[in-house]
Amino acid sequence: RRTRVDARGISLPVRTAPVWCDVQGSPDVLQALLDVPPPCQPRDGGDGGALVVLSLVRAWASSEAALRAALRRRVARAESLADALRTGRYPSRAELRAWVVGDDATQLAFPELLSDPISEDVSELLQAVRAHATGARRALAVLSATDGAMDEQRCRILRDIRSRHRGERIVVFSQFADTVREVFARLRSDGGIASVTANGALVAGGPLTRSQVFSRFAPVASSSRLPSRAESIEMLIATDLLSEGLNLQDAAVVVHLDLPWTTARLTQRLGRIWRIGSQHARVHEYAIAPPAAADKL
Repeated sequence: RRTRVDARGISLPVRTAPVWCDVQGSPDVLQALLDVPPPCQPRDGGDGGALVVLSLVRAWASSEAALRAALRRRVARAESLADALRTGRYPSRAELRAWVVGDDATQLAFPELLSDPISEDVSELLQAVRAHATGARRALAVLSATDGAMDEQRCRILRDIRSRHRGERIVVFSQFADTVREVFARLRSDGGIASVTANGALVAGGPLTRSQVFSRFAPVASSSRLPSRAESIEMLIATDLLSEGLNLQDAAVVVHLDLPWTTARLTQRLGRIWRIGSQHARVHEYAIAPPAAADKL
């Protein structure tokens, strides 16, 4: 709401050109995703086949952990829909949400209590559901053979960035909570690292409140006391819930673990540190490119 004229004598830090980092994804995983048949949509859903495959590819472009979680949800959703179809019910989106899908279990509701019976033959719908679930399971099997190699590449990149910017604070963004959890699990033993998702904040020693994490990571911006060396957080790994509204200008580096839907989100991420009043002369930006060439995608 203000212009540079309103802020005479105050300057922004120099924004350096983004540095792109490459990871190599398995071509077998990409092909397995492209081979997943279209899903059978809920009663009030449209043809979302291409969009479903695109969402799986985007999850893979974030981390193997995010893709694994997305595929498991696809399988659980298909099983729930098949369960209803076998009883002669064809649930809507809202009715299908009555099934509670967790990481490794599905809590089934009673289809008879949720949907009205249908008179038409559901054999074709069931066939589509089973084909989609089979394709998703096949993709999971192919993904398991990679043994997390791509996620390990991402963590090596983050360690390299941290080594290049010793003493500087780094914010790492992802649009997937599963990616944040996986990267934190692999790096937590390095020390000085925290993660923040919608479910809360973690450091190696256990859970903290978000305000505790922010005071340890950005004490100047949050007007907090300087943390001790043991409590200091140098790398904050977070979902995009932190990409708006927060002032994290103690940090000088932003890393994009994945590319969001819009360029506006990229700008919002960088805007956490590229701010008037920053004490840094320069701010740096790194982005991890998708694991396959655009023409293959």
